[in-house]
Amino acid sequence: MSLRPDYYSSKNRIYFSDDEKIKLPVFPKIRQQMKNILIFSFLLIGLLINPCFSFSKKVNKTINSIPIKRALVIGVSSYQDSLLPSLPGATSDAEQFAAFLRSRSGGLIPTDLIHLLTGEEATMAMFLASASWLEEESKPGDEVVVFFTGHARLLNVGEMDNPYIFFADSPKTPLGAGTIKLSNLCSSIQNICNRNSVSFQLYLNLQILPEEETGSETWRHWMYGFEQSFPEASVHWSAGNKKSKDKNGHMSLLQHFFSGALGQADIDSDHVIIPYEAKRYLKKKKRIVPKGEMFMMAYSSSNATVGKSDHGALKKEWNSDLFPPLVGREISHLEDSLLSSSSEKIQKWYNDFIITMKLGQLIEPKGHCSTDLYDSLITQPNLKPLFRQWQRKLGAALLDETQQALNAYLKTDTRELFRRWKYAEQYSNYPIYMERAIEMMGKRSFMYNILQTKLHYFYGLNARLDAQKKAGDSLLLIKALKMQRIALSSEPEASFVLNEIGVVHSLLGSDSSIQYFKLATEYSPTWGIPYLNLAIVYLENEEPLIALENSLISVRLNPRNVIALNNLSLAYVELDHLDKADEFLKKAIALDIKYNVSYYNLSCVKSLQGDTTSAIYWLRESIKLGFNDWQLIDTDEDLSALRETTQFDALRQAYNQKE
Repeated sequence: MSLRPDYYSSKNRIYFSDDEKIKLPVFPKIRQQMKNILIFSFLLIGLLINPCFSFSKKVNKTINSIPIKRALVIGVSSYQDSLLPSLPGATSDAEQFAAFLRSRSGGLIPTDLIHLLTGEEATMAMFLASASWLEEESKPGDEVVVFFTGHARLLNVGEMDNPYIFFADSPKTPLGAGTIKLSNLCSSIQNICNRNSVSFQLYLNLQILPEEETGSETWRHWMYGFEQSFPEASVHWSAGNKKSKDKNGHMSLLQHFFSGALGQADIDSDHVIIPYEAKRYLKKKKRIVPKGEMFMMAYSSSNATVGKSDHGALKKEWNSDLFPPLVGREISHLEDSLLSSSSEKIQKWYNDFIITMKLGQLIEPKGHCSTDLYDSLITQPNLKPLFRQWQRKLGAALLDETQQALNAYLKTDTRELFRRWKYAEQYSNYPIYMERAIEMMGKRSFMYNILQTKLHYFYGLNARLDAQKKAGDSLLLIKALKMQRIALSSEPEASFVLNEIGVVHSLLGSDSSIQYFKLATEYSPTWGIPYLNLAIVYLENEEPLIALENSLISVRLNPRNVIALNNLSLAYVELDHLDKADEFLKKAIALDIKYNVSYYNLSCVKSLQGDTTSAIYWLRESIKLGFNDWQLIDTDEDLSALRETTQFDALRQAYNQKE
């Protein structure tokens, strides 16, 4: 039989183009290195669970003569990862919050000073670009407002659960691939403001899983740490509320916040709402809101202005018609004014710059791609105020492109796996994308570590794919391993890197591959690929029961993955359960009628069952679809019975004549 597994080939049962397996010595120091990595990882985890966190409370009091207020508002309603349910109200909540900031009560922040990210724009890359904007543009004495609404989840890291937030393109697993620890987000926003002597307001409107609403100790430790780590902070959680069984007729915590900020929370009637007043007001209201909502507020000062009373607009309660929602725009007022005075040629460059980014034409075709158009635009002195803004936008587009490739792989998308096997040209571009994106985002980005991880991950992946293309070039494999170790040093919990290290060790013939695959499953237990790779290793080691166990997990996690189904059928064949192997191979064929390995494997099963007529049929179908490894076909023990038939001889002769 044959399997085209996720990554590597071995023995006569594993088919992988013309690649050859290589053997090199085991790396003797790897176990101690992994031990050190684990110790370091758990130290980091300890910081998260520790109620004291590591947030700084220091704020420089240097004051700008003309303070400016800027805002970053993010609402994530829909997610690429189907494991994360949509939140239809998140976009409108973000738009309403932005509108509140534009109102007199919210501070009259100009539209150009509000970055609103919703829908497809609410990606991690766009968030990073906007965070860079906040840090670069804010001066001492200014104020920053950050609002995020979307999912928050507890993800398992080793032996502990940790809160993470998700953007539109964040995969639920594995770790280190596009999610952000809630603690990292909070401390990074505070650090950005402290470095620039800028005051801040941070609002997190989070949706919590039903199973986490019962009062998880992890959440309680985290909330306590959050409240203790800022000069002024509070958490309002509607978990465990028995009065609100549904959301019909009930205002959310965010809506109550608006009511309070518009005047309902004004205890001392001075027309200014400060954090204590907002906290006191929400504490009363949280008992009558729907379950599963967490609203967090943090301020650099207890005297911060949360809102100003507007009793004329407020009337009795907040309602969505008080101010029109502010929606995102493709072009800012500054861009509009500068571009309108430019020539038609320059305006066309800009329009093409935006279009090519949306089409993903970032570095190709030469002369008409985003990077080339950007280079042309920055030759115009009159557009200089826009250069950094465009640079951040292009950097985000480059990151988004690499994230999409990574997401497809993490979801075990068969088409993406095939692209990897064929070493598609796009893969050689991804390190270039990452290099340019890091250059544009800057080294001060608080996600610099994960960007470095992805950069070296793609460098290592390219080296590994190139090595396989060159029949297992050992020097390239060693280079690949070096790159992945550098990637892991930046993000020790990045399970997609751990898995790739396991793959390289497999190609090097090292037994350490199992150790790395297992670590990947510990950090991301709901990601199917490491289980698939473990099953392949155990099959090669002639341990079919353990291979079956891991194959079943892989299929359970990715029931539509034909590679996992093929792997499961191999395990059943080894255990002499041919009917089960037949069943899962037919499922694989139904899911992907062009995957020739499934046809070949089913031919082997039919041959073992003594059904040579069916075996010939499936073998012929596999050959029609491009399975042409006749060295394997002529030697595979599973086809022994078939090769004794005249039907096989006729098929063999027909193939030779065709050649």
